[in-house]
Amino acid sequence: MTDRKLGYQIGLERAAIDKGDGIRQNPDQLWHPHHASTDYVAGLTEGYRDGMDNKPKHLEDVA
Repeated sequence: MTDRKLGYQIGLERAAIDKGDGIRQNPDQLWHPHHASTDYVAGLTEGYRDGMDNKPKHLEDVA
């Protein structure tokens, strides 16, 4: 699995948790490991936005 797809999957999971708690965070400020690649962070941001907007992509469609 690529870093971007992994980040996307984690972003979707975070969105599901936050939606359950009635929270919406700024996706650019989501916590991520300091050593995370830029692809991971981009995937995390995209996954969170898509999850909050109820438009999740299939992992095969994540660039």
